[in-house]
Amino acid sequence: MAAGPASSLGGGAWPGSEAGDFLARYRQVSNKLKKRFLRKPNVAEAGEQFAQLAHELCAQECLPYAAWFQLAVARCHQALFHGPGETLALTEAARLFLRQECYARQHLGSPASYGEPLQAAASALGAAVRIHLELGQPAAAAALCLELAAALRALGQPAPPRVTFSALLSYTCP
Repeated sequence: MAAGPASSLGGGAWPGSEAGDFLARYRQVSNKLKKRFLRKPNVAEAGEQFAQLAHELCAQECLPYAAWFQLAVARCHQALFHGPGETLALTEAARLFLRQECYARQHLGSPASYGEPLQAAASALGAAVRIHLELGQPAAAAALCLELAAALRALGQPAPPRVTFSALLSYTCP
């Protein structure tokens, strides 16, 4: 790996952090979320910083870490009661988990971590589907179910999306 993408990690906005030391940056942002005496944490700023970290890790092809940072972004949006932002972050995390699984199968010849990325992707998309349904957006929820079905079919695992889609139909059509 060249110094190009890694050198942007230790920029001036993150004093004291080494290039590629995303765990220290994660702790730094997480500490901002802790409640202090007579101060509320700035959750929106923390969410933006988590999203920036996720973008940088995605550019470095560190897909599982980028996905986990997207889940942190989703938690920040959840704390702000911002459903659309939460679903966007959950969907992006699921797509990153699916990309990780595809990469592992293509380049390593076996599923990554006993299928954990698939389970994480299905869980993240399931949460996004529930939020879309709560927001009264069944078409967006169905689109996410179909996206998961297509991804799992491409990976040779078609069973779980049928269950998810049937649950969606039973929820929207009493």
